[in-house]
Amino acid sequence: MSLVIRDKIIIGYLSKDDMAGKSITYYGYDKETYKECLGMIKTSNRNHIMVMNLCFLGVVSMYFIASFLNLFNLSRENLFIYGGYVLSSLTMALVIGLCPKFSVKHSLKFLILNVVMMYSYGICVSVFRPFIPGTFYLIVLILTTLSYTDNILRMVLVTGALSAIYLWSSYSFKTFSIAHIDTFNLILVQALAVGMHFMFHRMRIQQYLLYMKNIQITKELEVKSSFDTLTGLLNRGRFFSVADQILKLNDGSHIWIALFDLDEFKEINDSMGHQMGDKVIQIAGRTIIDVLGIEEHYKKSISEWNLNNVEGLAGRLGGDEFIVLYRTKADDKNSNKVLSEILKKLNIANYDGSGKGIKSSIGYTELNINDDDLDLAYKHADDALYEAKKAGKNQIRFYATEEINEKRG
Repeated sequence: MSLVIRDKIIIGYLSKDDMAGKSITYYGYDKETYKECLGMIKTSNRNHIMVMNLCFLGVVSMYFIASFLNLFNLSRENLFIYGGYVLSSLTMALVIGLCPKFSVKHSLKFLILNVVMMYSYGICVSVFRPFIPGTFYLIVLILTTLSYTDNILRMVLVTGALSAIYLWSSYSFKTFSIAHIDTFNLILVQALAVGMHFMFHRMRIQQYLLYMKNIQITKELEVKSSFDTLTGLLNRGRFFSVADQILKLNDGSHIWIALFDLDEFKEINDSMGHQMGDKVIQIAGRTIIDVLGIEEHYKKSISEWNLNNVEGLAGRLGGDEFIVLYRTKADDKNSNKVLSEILKKLNIANYDGSGKGIKSSIGYTELNINDDDLDLAYKHADDALYEAKKAGKNQIRFYATEEINEKRG
């Protein structure tokens, strides 16, 4: 979990562009790097499809209205075709808007459908006005190649096939001189579009990589500032911060606070050295995590936790002192069995081969429902811990407030 190790991963991750396997198809990156960006590519494409489709809907709607009213030399004979594109574009907008997850998952299909729809409309507009060179098709060509990230090969094949149809329609329905102009314009724009597509989306993928790097560094810094490097438990400050959030959930759970203090830890340090002392602390932290069953949460950054699902919380206060927050259901108030299990496993931990095990005193208390005074609960658990030490160590003591005693009868 160290920052140094993960920095090496990040550096390696970003240097993939300089490794073998780079491909023009994937904008100068290798296929694996491209795949790592695929989630963001799909989401970005979905958003761009939505914007492009709404713009297209506005354009074809204006053509439909102008055709219906016989404006700008547009006759009603093409009204049905304009109406078909309005309906198709509106349907796509509704599907993308109402089904975001579906449209992201199938973003490539929507992308190709959107390209075919707009390009075919550009071809129709060119055919409907055979006395002037086509312009709408060329505009759409530039916009789509700048908007959609796919791969060079597929974009060239799809746009090339549609451009071939565009030229065929131009030579079929226009005079040779105008079709010749369309050909010149298309060759020029197609070449520019391919070049711009490669450079623009190469930079976009680079931005995705930098964004993922920033996320990874942010998570790493969160781990570094939240977790104790020796045990993997929450550090003191983060434990109380998260515990306070759990208390404020007020979901009716019974919450217990327990303090652990390893017995004779100073003697272990003095007689066996600090390295063995660190090993004992690590074993104690690992034991607490295992018994509470919180390993899955502790593999994630805290920002990814769903606190409603966190039953146990563990932290290291410093030295050989640990703290645990444990939640139980309303009909299960027996946290003692959990603490007993932790103590039992500590006692049989053969850390030095002597079989002496790790001894620990434990004090705990229960918070009343709707009680969010964590400081007071800590004091009560500390008082119980003192009683455990006073009674002979390596045992568990419970601190019950007067309210809890009255509730228990």
